[in-house]
Amino acid sequence: MGPHLHSSPPGADHQGPVGPRAGGTLPVSFFGLPYEASVQTTYWGNRSELVEVLDLAARGLLHAATTIYPLEDAVAAYDDLAHGRVTGRAVIVPNDTFTR
Repeated sequence: MGPHLHSSPPGADHQGPVGPRAGGTLPVSFFGLPYEASVQTTYWGNRSELVEVLDLAARGLLHAATTIYPLEDAVAAYDDLAHGRVTGRAVIVPNDTFTR
């Protein structure tokens, strides 16, 4: 079963994943979305740009802001995300011995 788009009252801000990993797709066309709805996607670049990014990372020139949570704190991670208490990405790891 694909994703469901829900009606929300004006001014409500709801976000959620849509796509293969979320279990469906969202066809997009000029008249295909309700007024004031928006769809955002990422730009992944091409292979040569990927090589450039990996080179920058290998030289230590990139920093990804992350907050690491052990698996047993996964619910807290989602709560922190929902309330804007995470800078960057929340990363859930299988145990608390994970090191960078």
